[in-house]
Amino acid sequence: MQESQIITDEFCKQTYKRIQIVASGSSYNAAVTARYFMEKTLKLKVEVLTSFSTLNYETMFDAETFYIGLGQSGRSTNTNAAMRKIIDHGYSLIGLTGNVESEMKCNCTQICNWGVGIEKIGYVTKGYTTAVLFLMLFAVEAARKTNRLRSQEADSILKEMLSMTECMKKVIHQAESWYKANTAGLFTEMNRIQITGYGSNLGVAMEGALKIEETLARAATAYEMEEYLHGPCYETTPDRTVMIIDAPGSASSRAYQLYQKLFALTPKTYLITTRKCEGEHVLSLPYPVKEELSVFINIIPFQLIAALGREQGGNPYEDRFTVFGDAMSTKSPRKGNEVGL
Repeated sequence: MQESQIITDEFCKQTYKRIQIVASGSSYNAAVTARYFMEKTLKLKVEVLTSFSTLNYETMFDAETFYIGLGQSGRSTNTNAAMRKIIDHGYSLIGLTGNVESEMKCNCTQICNWGVGIEKIGYVTKGYTTAVLFLMLFAVEAARKTNRLRSQEADSILKEMLSMTECMKKVIHQAESWYKANTAGLFTEMNRIQITGYGSNLGVAMEGALKIEETLARAATAYEMEEYLHGPCYETTPDRTVMIIDAPGSASSRAYQLYQKLFALTPKTYLITTRKCEGEHVLSLPYPVKEELSVFINIIPFQLIAALGREQGGNPYEDRFTVFGDAMSTKSPRKGNEVGL
């Protein structure tokens, strides 16, 4: 059975009122990124909770919620414990992972491989993108099977997704050129980074900040665009770097306005946008994609920054980080089959 069929069949066994996804790190960011697309497609509420909060604070569970535990390596101790808590309350839960032989298989009623394969560079990049795609594809097929989408509507969405993937190589080339043109400003003087996004692209901002922290060892924080203006902007001094993620939709004009006005606070203002425009530090990626699908384009510049800027950052494989991670027990021990996870 195809892996996507497993989760779709489970969802179709009964009528659910909501979906709840439990995850940590990049998996959590992926769920936040996919959330609005899933809600719009399936026409029901999708909640995304951190594993820690689920384990330590959530008390309300019910049979009308479709539970998903998300974790690429399947080794996150918090995620596995949170999943076990839901199972112990008597409810079914699907585990989505990149390694179905991991400890996760003992903490769910059904396990499903989302098809990420092996992360050869040791950072979650392919895993984030494929997790978002898998959740979206699940939403489309589940909506088709439950008559929330007509078959032709589902096919049209899948066609848009395919069209989006076909432009990704061009985006990588453009982002790499933009990176090289802005290397000095992005890295030589980068001390503190603030990243704004909105809608589905808030998840992109969160993942972008995480990748910069992991690979460049720089302080980076993600904000919903308008929330950035309600306090965080007051720490934006001329030595701060601000990266604004713009996407098609009603908020795009607001994002462009922020880019234009923010130079009053810092000259290190960058815009990643799907609109066709020029300007200082602008990366224009004017491809015909809808807002929810623009996430696959807008994440690429951050993944390139992480990949190409690694030598200017820290080394998460230093002994001190390994010792610290082991002491805090964030992951269960490797079993020898989790290369790159």
